[in-house]
Amino acid sequence: MYCGDGSPYTKEGLQIKKLVENGNVEKLKKILTSFNCERQSFAVLGFNLLTEKEIDYPKECKKLIEHIKERNSELQICSGCITGLIEKVY
Repeated sequence: MYCGDGSPYTKEGLQIKKLVENGNVEKLKKILTSFNCERQSFAVLGFNLLTEKEIDYPKECKKLIEHIKERNSELQICSGCITGLIEKVY
C-alpha cells in the first residue's frame, strides 16, 4: 500500500483506499478475481480494511480470499527502493 521512501501511498494503494472509503465492493471483487496475483493481494487488503470498517461483503469473496491466502503465491513486492524482490506475503 505504501512506498518505502517516506511511506506515501502507492498508486495502487490510493486506488484501494478510495474503493474502501466508498464501500465499492464490486470493484474490489473485480480486482480480487484478476489474473494478476499482485492485484489480488491489493484486493485482499481492501477487503481486510472493509472488515475493519464493519462493511459486509459476499461469502464468495471470503472464499476467494481464503484460497488466495492458502495458495500464498510468490509476489513481486516493494521493500523500500529495492525493486524486483519476490516474496510470499501470507
